[in-house]
Order: sequence, then structure tokens, then C-alpha cells
Amino acid sequence: MAFKVALNAGHYLGTLGKNCPKSLDPNMTKEWVLNNRVVTKMQKLLFAYEDIEVLRVDDPTGRTEQSFTQKRKIVNDAGADLYVGIHHNAADKIFNGGGISAFVTINPTAESVEWRDALYYEAVKDTGLKGNRADPLVERDLKELRGLNCAATLIECGFMDSTVDCPIILTEEYADKIAKAFVAVIVEKSGAKLKSPVELQKTPTTVEKFVSIILPILKRGSRGKAVRSLQTLLNAKGAAISVDGSFGPATDKALREFQESRDLDIDGSCGAETWTTLLTKE
Repeated sequence: MAFKVALNAGHYLGTLGKNCPKSLDPNMTKEWVLNNRVVTKMQKLLFAYEDIEVLRVDDPTGRTEQSFTQKRKIVNDAGADLYVGIHHNAADKIFNGGGISAFVTINPTAESVEWRDALYYEAVKDTGLKGNRADPLVERDLKELRGLNCAATLIECGFMDSTVDCPIILTEEYADKIAKAFVAVIVEKSGAKLKSPVELQKTPTTVEKFVSIILPILKRGSRGKAVRSLQTLLNAKGAAISVDGSFGPATDKALREFQESRDLDIDGSCGAETWTTLLTKE
């Protein structure tokens, strides 16, 4: 039976105030961007192993907010064995402290504590971002960790407003190191083995794995946030349509043109295959 890992890149692009301060990062990088980078790297690494199934519980485009209730349902309905929320912290002031910290809920299971501690210590060992926090291993009543029927932890991968942490967490090298550290713990504790070269060739992409879980099938007449995400992605691929959340004639035409240009079934329906192609970098 596969070991099921649920991953969440905390917040989304529209969350107010979740970004690096301009004085430390002129681009004011959003927290979700940092979280997503780590989660995406983890997904790619984990798919190289047998008997590990990865569930992505946030919108992989970052444009649609998933409620805690929605995420919890995905995790529990799938019968996940482990939930890991990836975040980057903020003290709401410029300071020179920080470091990685890790959380479990109040009155946690022994398994949750074991996972939290193992992930934290491996991350600190591999990245060196220990910081000067007196309590890096914390029990707290976080909404994100409530009601999950599996071992669950939330990792803060450094402080966005720390003069020490910010330059480090912005780098690709740091994201690589912490993703590899987390995956090393998951692989060791789950006992997973690398897939054979033949199996790796057959493995679906990360995107294919999670679009069927998160993103709905859309067609003419659909409305809502998912349609807005679709319209935004189509525009990024060369269309020029209004992002209004309404799947009308213009969206239908743009989608069919995109499907034709990528040798997909030209059915005007955005299902897993079309979502995968839209979300894949070219």
C-alpha cells in the first residue's frame, strides 16, 4: 500500500501581507511563491520513489484560495499518512533573528511529534538555518492542523523579514537543500525505494498527479474562481480574453485553439490532460 503524503504550500498569491519586505527584497516576493518552490521540488523528488503517493492540497497556480475545510477533506478522504504544511515565517518587523521552526497541534499524537522533530532536525542540518529561536519545536492550535486524521506538522522555513534569513530563503540553493532534507526523512521513515528506470519513464508528471484532485473539469457555462485561473493560464499561453470567471464563447474558442495547438482532444472541456498542459512550463 502506498504511503500517502499530503503537501500544502501555505496561503495563496492573494493573501494580504504575506511577502518579503521591500527593504530586504525589492521584488517583495510572496510567501506562497517561496512555499510553492519548496513543495514543487519535493513533489518531483518524491515521484522517483516506489509506494509514495503525493497529494497537493492547495491550488498549484496560487491564484485560488483553498479553505482549510477543503484541504482537510482532501487529506482525510484520501486517507493520507502524513500532512506537511510548508510556510515561511514573519515577525512583522525587520530583525536579525529567525531560523527554521516546526509545529504540531495541541495535544499531538506521538507520531506527529516524531515527524515534526525529524523534519526539523534534518532541515537544520542540511541548510544550517538554525537561527536563535528559544522554541523552534512548538505545539500550537493552528487551524491548518486541526481535524487531520494523520500525522501532521507545519514547517516555517525561515523568516521573510529577517536580515539573516531573507537573503538565504530567496535562493534556489536553499529551496533545493530544504526540499531534499524533507524528502530524505520521508523516504527513510516510509521505507520507500527508488523506482526502476522503466517505472520512472511511466510515472505521470507532478502536475498530472494533483490536477485531478484539486482542479475541476470546466466547460462552457462553468463559472467561478477555477474559470478565472483557466482564463489567466490561457492568456499566459497567448490568448487575449477577459478574466471574468465566466466560461463563455471567447473562453471556449481560446481553449479549443490551445487544445489544437498542443495536439489535445479539441472538445472545449478543460480536464486533467488540458490542465496538465496549461500548467507545464514550455
